[in-house]
Amino acid sequence: MVENDNIFNKVDALKKRMAEYAFVDGLQKKDMWSLAESNHILDNIVNAWAYLLNVENKRRSPESSNRFFFTINAFVILCTDTYFHSKASLEERQEILFGIMKKEMKHAQVNTLEKVDLVFFPVVASGHYYLLCINFMKGSLELIDNRLLDNKISFVQKYKNHPRTLLRAFATFYATFPLNKKQKYV
Repeated sequence: MVENDNIFNKVDALKKRMAEYAFVDGLQKKDMWSLAESNHILDNIVNAWAYLLNVENKRRSPESSNRFFFTINAFVILCTDTYFHSKASLEERQEILFGIMKKEMKHAQVNTLEKVDLVFFPVVASGHYYLLCINFMKGSLELIDNRLLDNKISFVQKYKNHPRTLLRAFATFYATFPLNKKQKYV
């Protein structure tokens, strides 16, 4: 490793942070194959994409919307039993999640959500991918899904209670920050 110690010397700071994320999170070249058609996209690819979008957000023009992308951790911790026993309380799950969300914000060099217009949460539920967006500009929760909602399936059947669970958790997380103008929207 020492022989490659200066490999990133001529790379700008944002690209260094992207490369650091890829290596720290264990992203491997073979993981990229999960992006091929008809494959299950790996969670670490979704998380890397969220991180890259946060880095790119720093380069946005001043008149464009300020965005923040959380990783898939919110969905996995709150809505699945991957890391918790099914009887784990919401409070237990949120305590762990909020620590992770704060680390994600710190890693992206975001100290507050005061100036963020759009907050995104990726969701991967049973091979179904969609994106939840808290839109502070409109005061709404938007669900972005490339699959149409079949007339025979209700919103709750398709998405369960996941959007509401994520929104409520985000509202609780958001309330941990000093009072600001946007709190009326959450």
